[in-house]
Amino acid sequence: MRACRRLAKHASSLLRMEGDDFHVLVQVDRSAGGSLGLDVNYADGRTLLIRAVEHHGLLASWNAAQSPEQQIGPGDRIVAVNDVRGTATALMEECRQLQRLQLAVRRPPETFLHGGATIQYFDCGDPPPSSEET
Repeated sequence: MRACRRLAKHASSLLRMEGDDFHVLVQVDRSAGGSLGLDVNYADGRTLLIRAVEHHGLLASWNAAQSPEQQIGPGDRIVAVNDVRGTATALMEECRQLQRLQLAVRRPPETFLHGGATIQYFDCGDPPPSSEET
């Protein structure tokens, strides 16, 4: 099963709360034509689920310059690009534009229980394991 990224426990200036969701605002410049370097799943039709950040590309460079709680990784979802939202197709089209991009990335949900235990829910775009695999 794919290992998914945990929600950071420390807030930063690039993290913001929107409703019950944490968002990270990522700013990259595609003006020179560089690749974002992402493997995404768009099966929900509304967001881009990040499955992997390639070792090359603009997002890997952005991650390298950030603290761990600001880095983007598997399990995070791109929910808007330059204020474009609504369909995964529209998000992908905006990501292809050769311009500055501001990505609103939603963190996976996390539930805190009494006594300090944490339950984390992830959807990495993979089907749940069958009973034969467990």
